[in-house]
Amino acid sequence: MQTFIRRLLLLFPVLILSAAPGQRPVIAHDPPPSVAAGQRLRLIARVSASAPLERVTLHLAQSGGVAPVVVPMEPSGGGIFSAAINPSLFSGASSFRYYIEAHTVDGDWAETDWMTVRVIGTVEEGGTDRNWVRPALVGLGVAGGVGAAIVLSDSGSSGGGGGGEDLPPGVDPADQIIVRTLSDSFSGASGAAPRERSVDVADELQGRRINRVRIRIEFDPLDGGEEIYEVVYNARTVLSAVARNAPRTDQVDVVGTADSRGGIRVLSSEAVNNTFAYRWNATVTFFLAP
Repeated sequence: MQTFIRRLLLLFPVLILSAAPGQRPVIAHDPPPSVAAGQRLRLIARVSASAPLERVTLHLAQSGGVAPVVVPMEPSGGGIFSAAINPSLFSGASSFRYYIEAHTVDGDWAETDWMTVRVIGTVEEGGTDRNWVRPALVGLGVAGGVGAAIVLSDSGSSGGGGGGEDLPPGVDPADQIIVRTLSDSFSGASGAAPRERSVDVADELQGRRINRVRIRIEFDPLDGGEEIYEVVYNARTVLSAVARNAPRTDQVDVVGTADSRGGIRVLSSEAVNNTFAYRWNATVTFFLAP
């Protein structure tokens, strides 16, 4: 009997691990700040998951008291999903709200926060309906305060946040972005810093030019100790931050540059009870010229 119990105790952790749920999907998306009345809007998101995705849907409502309209988002390859929003869904409204939801075949799911888009002006009779309206991507899931900055290159170019670039008719915006994710976690008595993770998309450009790069990081200090980290682009620091006590999110846009490398560097970590612990996830989005 004792032998049976010992074997059962050895097997118990394996049973727990095998029953553990899969990792929730990660939805990367940035809402456009506005859309012209009567103009069709195509919204794009990148969804990654440890299991195959069963469905990705967009839920749109003109006000908080109205049940959302469910719009399926269609896959375009490479984890990119898009949905064309008919202007009739926000006709006569000054703004509308929506969120995106993703489900895997294993039953894991995730959703973004509600996002608001302002509806501006009207389309004159006989006006042109532009099919694509400033698509853009960025990681969501904000916990804690958000810091954002626009970093200008030496070329003196400038740009705003929020959307991508206007594209010629017939150009799919899903082909004009490259999105990569980075992550790291640490728990131990030593070796917590310095640690760096980076990505380089030079082999994926295929002759296209980079207009802008957006790097967004969600950093969780886990044990409440002080963690100092940097966002690195083109071999230089473009954002420095400190996380302590609670998770925080930072975002930086680099415009007027063309380097294909970006990453995150943890400079120092404070031990709590003689143990260092933290984790972070980052999304690196390269906006390309057609």
